[in-house]
Amino acid sequence: MATLFASETVNRCPSCGHSFPLSFLSCPSCGRLVHATRLQELAASAQTAESRKEVTEAVRLWREALELLPPNTEQFQKIATHLAKLSQTIDQTDGSPKEKPAWVKRLGLLAPLALLLWKFKAFVLLALTKGKLLVLGLTKLGTLSTMLLSTGAYWTMYGWPFAVGLVLSIYIHEMGHIYRLQRFGIRATAPLFIPFVGAVIGLRQRAFSRIEEARIGLAGPAWGLAAAVATFALYWLTGIPVLKAIAHFATWVNLFNLLPVWQLDGSHGLAPLTRVQRGLLLIVMLALWVVTHEGLLVLMAAALTFRLFPARDLPKEGDNKTLREFAGILICLGLLLTIH
Repeated sequence: MATLFASETVNRCPSCGHSFPLSFLSCPSCGRLVHATRLQELAASAQTAESRKEVTEAVRLWREALELLPPNTEQFQKIATHLAKLSQTIDQTDGSPKEKPAWVKRLGLLAPLALLLWKFKAFVLLALTKGKLLVLGLTKLGTLSTMLLSTGAYWTMYGWPFAVGLVLSIYIHEMGHIYRLQRFGIRATAPLFIPFVGAVIGLRQRAFSRIEEARIGLAGPAWGLAAAVATFALYWLTGIPVLKAIAHFATWVNLFNLLPVWQLDGSHGLAPLTRVQRGLLLIVMLALWVVTHEGLLVLMAAALTFRLFPARDLPKEGDNKTLREFAGILICLGLLLTIH
């Protein structure tokens, strides 16, 4: 029995015969890669995907390959460098209009906000064209069952119309994260709802860069913003009071998620921002507080002030696209809260 147990918990290198733990990715004696055959298959499939312009599929395959390579190998570094370029390609092609409208260019400092509002049609089109993605989450037993559990919990306190609307708004927020995770080829679990907390998604692979982390983090509030605006629009069309309550609360929840602390979306959104860019974002928060008098903005500003100083938390180069996106979503959510 002892021999059988040992054979099940170690690998034996076919080249040199050396034995080593199953967790090893290469033979410590001769350096042979344990998953060499699978790596060749993944590389071939990834290259085929690239030739077909299926960048997301190629990124997904290269990510899987990295998990089978020791980080200190030359192969790992080559694939990591290539993966970074592919990820950048995805980021550059997502939601970037070929040319800004002339009226946007004439607005100066207000251009980023105007551009975000102009691009709002992209969120609407996304909701229509990505209906399959929105339905996909509902086919997962864990997601559906925990959604029903959360709906029941909110129902007991606020009534079923508000409960259903709130859970659906949280679901759309989470599917924004899922969409961006899929675009970057990152494996993750379906959303799981926790009553009076929200919902969580488990990452099975980590984001490859600070920019990926920010895009994934801000995607939730961006989709949540779109859902809140749509709900406000339904209220104005129908006059149903509960729709206004749902839209207002959903707006506040998405703004709360922009807090730059712990694992909230705002913390991920800060990842590629330099100290100067974070300072500019701080000014936006304080100016928005002056306009809206929303107390949550003061808390956000205090947390952001703390995030200005740890040097290890700051990138060497900043990302203006993240700054514009973060500020734009923040401003839109803040202004929505002024609707009474």
